Amino acid sequence: MSTLVVLQGTLTADGTLQLDEKVSLPAGRVQVTVQPVGTKPRVGEGFLERMQAIQAARQAGMQTADAAQTTAAQRHAMREEMEQEIQEAMRLQEACRQARQPQEPAE
Repeated sequence: MSTLVVLQGTLTADGTLQLDEKVSLPAGRVQVTVQPVGTKPRVGEGFLERMQAIQAARQAGMQTADAAQTTAAQRHAMREEMEQEIQEAMRLQEACRQARQPQEPAE
């Protein structure tokens, strides 16, 4: 059976931990998790908190109107460039097709 005891203490500069009170567990090995006071543990994070964090991250990353216009202009330029490359590939393909056709003898 696992027993969870939550205590507060102070982490000293030399890396030792001084607890504010005595631990109410029998002597033996334990596992210690250290977390700064004032932070929320993510272990018990609920659905609502996750959704709020996702929404906040999305809002923080939203693009401005200028950035959206720049992106649209870049997409348009890329589409035009791709269209030119496709047309060139089609011209090359047609030239190769014609080169493979047997030549008619000249009279």
